[in-house]
Formats: sequence, structure tokens, C-alpha cells
Amino acid sequence: YASEEIVSKFDLSLDVTEIEEGLEYLFEYATALYKTETVEKLAAHYLQLLESILRNPSATIAELGILTPAEKEQILGAFNPAQPEAAPAAAFHRLFEEQAERTPEAAAVVYENDRLTYAELNERANRLAATLRASGIGRESIVGILAERSVDLLVAVLAVWKAGGAYVPLDPDYPA
Repeated sequence: YASEEIVSKFDLSLDVTEIEEGLEYLFEYATALYKTETVEKLAAHYLQLLESILRNPSATIAELGILTPAEKEQILGAFNPAQPEAAPAAAFHRLFEEQAERTPEAAAVVYENDRLTYAELNERANRLAATLRASGIGRESIVGILAERSVDLLVAVLAVWKAGGAYVPLDPDYPA
């Protein structure tokens, strides 16, 4: 018998009953914990999941979808605009070199008691990059950098980029 006042026994429960027309489901929830809109979204996701199971009964759980068509559209449209972000005009190390030419005596990095100007940082990175290239580092090379935070860490990162490689930071505090 239908009751005028329903008091939820649990924070959230779902009762599903089979009827002639299909399934009837009832969400019961504590209004102190859930907003009506939240439970309505949950119900829409549950319905979407059931429809996804009906469309492909042999699908794995990972293959089943719970997003409604409107949510998929929102993700594809609003969060992923059709126009991709423009790629930067130049690689970071090239932009850094341009800055070093414009302001060679300006402070590029200050860490504790160490200070390097753009010219000094660029010069040290170029020297290390030449050494790396001579050692065979180039495009698609991955270089591990094991160093504490320091000016030398920044020099190493720039040098790897200038040599054409990619770096992987390795924390000296990690176990061997």
C-alpha cells in the first residue's frame, strides 16, 4: 500500500520490481544526505546502464556506459571544444634562448645561494647539451636526471631538451 510519508531506512536504497511492462524501480534516500537532483542523475545513470546491458549483454563492465547522451554531448562539446589549442610557436628551450639574447644579464634562476643570469644558464645548458649529444642523446632519447632541487637540475633539464631528448626526474630520496 502506498504511504503518504516515506522514511528512508538507509542512506540510499534501490528497489526494483518486475511488472508486466518491464521493470519498475524506486530510489529511497535520506534527504539530509542527497539532493533530489543528485538522485535523479543517479537514476538516469542506472537506466542508461540497464539500456547499455540490453544493447550488448556480453559486454564487460568496462565496456558498459552510464553517461546519458546529454552528458556525452557536454563532455565532447563543452569540455573538449572542436578547436584544439594552438601549438606553441617554438619549443620551450628555443623561447628560452630568445629570452637569453634579449636579457642576458637578468636573473634567470635563483635557488638558495645560487644565482644564474640568462646568459650563464644558457651557456651551461649548451655545454651539457653538447656533451649529451656527443654521448648519443638525441631525438626520442629518454634521460634520467637524478638530482636534488638545485640550479644544476634546471641546467640538466634544459640541456636534455636542447639535445633533443626527454627527461625523467628521479628523486634521490627514493629507495634504490
